[in-house]
Amino acid sequence: MLVVHPRHILEPGDDDVIEVAIAMAPGMGGWGPLPFSGGYAEQPAALMDVCRSIVGLRQKLDRRAEQGRR
Repeated sequence: MLVVHPRHILEPGDDDVIEVAIAMAPGMGGWGPLPFSGGYAEQPAALMDVCRSIVGLRQKLDRRAEQGRR
């Protein structure tokens, strides 16, 4: 369990990575605009792992927020 607010562990520039990951988030039929030429398979594995983690966290937070509104 994370006991530190994520804002306290982010470093300068991390916000940029988060924004890119959210912009790339899968939408209708797959991932959005990818930073490197080629398709999904041509992207660096580490980049896609980070993006999947960020998108997963965002979805989890969105679900919690939605449950809190009911």
